[in-house]
Formats: sequence, C-alpha cells, structure tokens
Amino acid sequence: MRFRLTTFLIAVMLPLAIYGQDQIVRNPGGGSKPPAARLTVNGSSRAAGVTFPVTGGRQTLSVSTNQGTVSVANMPDWITQSGVSNTSIVIECGVNPSENPREGKFTVKAGGKSVIVSVSQAASKMGVVDMRFANVDGNGNVVNDYGSRLFASEVRYLKPRLIYNGPATPKARILYVKFLDPDGNHLRSESSPAGYSFKQNATFNPGQLNTIDLSAWGSSSSGSFAPGLYRVEVYSDGVRMYSGAVNLSRRSSESTYLRINNQNIVNSRFYSDGGVRTFDLSTDCDEWRITEIPSFCELTETDPYSFTVKVRPNQGSARSGQIIVSSDNQTARVNVNQEAGSGVKINRIWTDFNSVRNGQNGMVIHIDFEAQGLKDHSIGANAYFEYSDGRELKDIDGNYGTSDGQVAVSALTTANYDNSRWNDFELFIPLSQLHVTGKGTVSLRYQLQIHDRSAGALVGSSEYINFTLTQ
Repeated sequence: MRFRLTTFLIAVMLPLAIYGQDQIVRNPGGGSKPPAARLTVNGSSRAAGVTFPVTGGRQTLSVSTNQGTVSVANMPDWITQSGVSNTSIVIECGVNPSENPREGKFTVKAGGKSVIVSVSQAASKMGVVDMRFANVDGNGNVVNDYGSRLFASEVRYLKPRLIYNGPATPKARILYVKFLDPDGNHLRSESSPAGYSFKQNATFNPGQLNTIDLSAWGSSSSGSFAPGLYRVEVYSDGVRMYSGAVNLSRRSSESTYLRINNQNIVNSRFYSDGGVRTFDLSTDCDEWRITEIPSFCELTETDPYSFTVKVRPNQGSARSGQIIVSSDNQTARVNVNQEAGSGVKINRIWTDFNSVRNGQNGMVIHIDFEAQGLKDHSIGANAYFEYSDGRELKDIDGNYGTSDGQVAVSALTTANYDNSRWNDFELFIPLSQLHVTGKGTVSLRYQLQIHDRSAGALVGSSEYINFTLTQ
C-alpha cells in the first residue's frame, strides 16, 4: 500500500513594518524630524567634474535630491546653462579659441547642501590638419571641387586649400609653397623664389577647421599635367608646416598599354592536378578588370599590380580557356591549358530503402559516376557505414564489413574505355547487416569511396549521406 504524506502550511498574518530611506521617527511631543537634505551631482555628494573638447558641445549632469529646488551659482562666463531641474543640469560651451586650456567651477545647491562642479576645456593649438585640391580655370572658377577625384588630362590649374586650427588671435604669415611632380622635380617659373614655386601672404584666424586657399599652379589649357602623384609643401619661417599630396589619375580610356608578365598574350599550362599561379600586371590606366575566366579557374586574389588564379584538378579530358584582362581601351589575355586527368567523377548518388534481394529487405545505393584515364583498371565502389555522430557501425558476422570490422558494402567493375561511365551502379546491403540493435529510430550515415584497385589508390569520394533507420 502506498501512502502520501501531505504537509499543510499555516500562514500567520503578522504586522509588517516597511521603512523608507527617510524614516520619520515620532517624538513624545507628537512632532516629527524633517528628512536630511540630500544632493548628488553625477553620483557625488561633494565634487564633480566635466571636460569639454576643444570644439565644445553640450553636457548633461545627473542630479539626485530630496529637495524640490536646485540652483546653480558662479557659472564661468564661457559656460552656458541651458536647463536646471531636480534631476539634471544641462551646460554648453563653444569652441575654445585660446591656445591655453579653459578651467572653471560652479556650485550646485539644494536645501543647504552644495556640490562643487569643476569644468575644463582643451586648448586650441594652431596647426594645419589637412590639404585638399581642386581643378580651377584661369579665372579661378572651380571646375572640379576640392577633395574630388582629379584626372590629369582635365586639370588646368591645381589649387591647394589648407585646413587648419587657428591661434587664439589672428596671426599673419608669409607662406613659401613648393610643388613637386611625380618624379620629385621642383616646379617653378622665372618669378619663383629660390627653392620654392611661389610665396604668398596669409592670415591664420582663430577657430577650428578654418581654410586658406593657396595660389593655383598650371596653365590655362588642360593637359599640362602628367598622371601621377604630386606633392605640395608649405613652409613658414624656414620650417615646413605641412606636406600634402594629390594623385592625378589617368582615365581608363586614355591608357596606352596593358600587359601581363610584360606580354599582351601569355600561354600558361597546368598539369592535371591543377595549381595556383600569380600573374604580374603593368599598365598606365587607373582601373582594370578581369572580364572573362574559365569555369575551371578561380580568381583568388587581386591588387593593382597582379592577380592570382587557382586552377582546379582535372579528372577529365584536356581543357583550355582564356583569362581576359581589360581597361576601357586595352586588353590582354592568358591562354590557360590543362592536361587531361585520370580519376573518377561522381555525378549523382541516390538510395532506395525499400528493396528486396534474395528474400532480404535492404537498401540499394545507386551511383552515377565516370572514370577518366583508367582503361582496363579494376574499379571498386565501397560504402562505409557509421552513426551520424561518427561512431563506426561494427560488423559482427564478417559478411558485410571491412578487415578492421566496420560495416561496409563493396562491388567491383572494370573500366573498358579511357572515358568510362556507369549511369546506375548498385551496392546492396541487407538492413539486418547494419547490426543496429534496439527499437526506435536511429540516425546513420554512409560515405561512398571509389578505389582504383589496379593502382591501389583512392580516386573519388562523396560527402557523408545521412539517413534514419526505424525498427
């Protein structure tokens, strides 16, 4: 007889006292003590700090208090107070025009409590931070804007623009500018100062990311610049302030040569096992592309001066194709030739699980495969069985298994031709020979392998093929 023990819980209701953070304690006189004033800024009840970048911005300070009124005093004149409540304070500042950091303090108050907040801002240091270039005409009108891609055949005058962070107060400078062509030659005219292309007066004003447009260099008609990398150096008081560069491109339609391994046509031969090969590319065009590649080849890597191709192993007849490299008006090609291969290609595998042979229920593995270069060789097709997690199915009677005891089925055939094909080669194994014990559904898999028995070599294999067995 079974007994069940039931436990009864008796709930007793007791008075529950809940105390808040500010507990009121009543005195015998019947009055109450008011809660203590509490004030924190950014989590601190004594002091807090805020830092602004040189460009300024907005900062929000979190405030926590049990007093209803929050006030701010002694705010530095470079800080703007844009919002105050009992939960937050919002302050703002602009760009620091000074070469010195700005610092200050203000006080947050509530109910007799106060928190000192320190504020600081990074200094503004004078210096050129960037140089951009435009193409302008003889009247100074911008043809191609600053920072856009410039083509050598279209540039008339090359005009640099300095981008700088200014000093605290305006400063006048004499700038000496040097243009250098792609070969490093100094560009100058008869009026150029010694060692430079030109000089000009400039004023650096306070502020961030200001600009100064330098004089342009070139001619009234386009085409005076050759493609390549041009450098512009700016000096003041004998010290180089900045060096910038611009690449004047050549349009693809203007290229004059495109070569692979210094040739227009390259013949490249591969063995049947394939391989990887890198081809050098030389051109005066700015862009090139591969417009054609054989199906048995794969482009694995490119850079401006080369490309790498992988040719897959060939298990069939000799094959060939072309790799075409093009710009807008130039082409070059690689003739790819690959020797015939010997081996097996598995086209298709399918399984029939409802087959009866010699009175035994079993499964038939159907294989569509072909063999190349193996005429008169003995070909073996083997299927190896295991659980889906990779554990081998063990043969226990020696009827369907390998020499080391894994469940398997195999059959032999002969390749009668250089190019032989079996559209439906069959392997049959009784389900009982899988030697799966127990009831229910079991997940299994098999792998097909094709062996050249004459050469003692594995010449083809499949991925694992999953199936389930229910018994």
